[in-house]
Amino acid sequence: MPSPFAPMLTLCFVALLAPSVIQAGTTGDEILCNQTVAGHQANFGRNAVALDGNGNFIVVWNSEQSTEGDIYARRFFANGTPNGAEFLVNSRTDGPQGYPAVAMNASGQFVIAWESPDVEDTGIRARSYGADGVPLALDFQVNTNAALRQQFPAVAIDSSGNYVCVWQSEVFDGLVFDYDIHFQRFNNAGNLVGTETWVNATNYLDNQEFPAVAYGPAGNFVIAWEGPVASINQGREILCRGFNNAGTQLFPEKVVNAYQLGDQIQVSLAMDNSGNFTVVWCSFKDNSGANYGIYGQRMIANAIGDVVGNEFQVHTTTAGDQFVPFIAMDVTGKFTVVWQGPDAANSGIFGQVFNAAAVAQGSEFALNSTTAAAQQIPSCAVDSTGRGVCAWTSYGQDAASTYGVIARRFFQINQVPTLLSGPTAAPNPVTLVP
Repeated sequence: MPSPFAPMLTLCFVALLAPSVIQAGTTGDEILCNQTVAGHQANFGRNAVALDGNGNFIVVWNSEQSTEGDIYARRFFANGTPNGAEFLVNSRTDGPQGYPAVAMNASGQFVIAWESPDVEDTGIRARSYGADGVPLALDFQVNTNAALRQQFPAVAIDSSGNYVCVWQSEVFDGLVFDYDIHFQRFNNAGNLVGTETWVNATNYLDNQEFPAVAYGPAGNFVIAWEGPVASINQGREILCRGFNNAGTQLFPEKVVNAYQLGDQIQVSLAMDNSGNFTVVWCSFKDNSGANYGIYGQRMIANAIGDVVGNEFQVHTTTAGDQFVPFIAMDVTGKFTVVWQGPDAANSGIFGQVFNAAAVAQGSEFALNSTTAAAQQIPSCAVDSTGRGVCAWTSYGQDAASTYGVIARRFFQINQVPTLLSGPTAAPNPVTLVP
């Protein structure tokens, strides 16, 4: 298994300036999550941050504190101050650990999943924690099938602490090696529920990859991923499939995107308490095919997987590529999408708030205030009161020539998002204080 830092190094941009370090707990609009600044600290996984019902949050990342790489995390109070020191997640340390994903419920219980070496190549491991941050057990292997590679996990947790983990699993179909999507459910004690299940119903001798998952009401969940376009045998498209609380089909596999020319990639989804969900992705259709842009589609987790309305554009800025989207949704269906796009110096992190009907609330806004070098791979979380937090990887901000993990808190209520400066008491939802 190669080092998890190798792919990120290919995205590395030259640092233009040496910005000052903004430590967690000090005045400043951005929060440096990692305490260790020697070596790269970066959130390669797509679910790098999660939030509880009181606005407290957790951030996870890959760390070069060991020779090959480990998984670290840190908890924060709602006002942005650290709730303890960063901590090592993986109890197994033989070989590189990479691509972490975290999920947290309103009570503060959370689970972290990541890639780890197994008997043949790479497998998926996970570790669950109580609301007090104490691990419930050592980490454990998620996948039952240990043949070939298991990669890129995503995880979701329900209000009772039950959770589901999804990943891409390498298979040999008799002609070629490719990837399919699998999931495994667990109860709140960390025990297996049911068996490892194959998600994608079709296989076109090409890869089904990079899954995302979201829980809805009554234990139902939806998995989305990218796969080959079967009808024209070229490009990539976004697919999804729904499952009920018994792990059996709620609605069949469906193509999400209406526009099918070029590649539709980098999927993320979120669901509200009524079973309405929104899928977002990166599409090579913006600016007449000259750039990548961010698009979305609303759907319903019913027996059909009904599509609601039309595919919609998330971003306003069309200059340059807009990519790596991530969506977070509150219980009423209001949602925030964050993504990576060009800024004045290099690449920055941007967001847009929408109401439950996918109508933009206010304008597209920048989350990063530090613009030197590259800000990359954002993820975000929101709670029922409108509190939100976005986390991303920043180059050169915590130490020269290394990556660090940055977070920024915001409110998505009263239509216009308000960015919060420094660790302060959360403002009253009616009277926002910048």
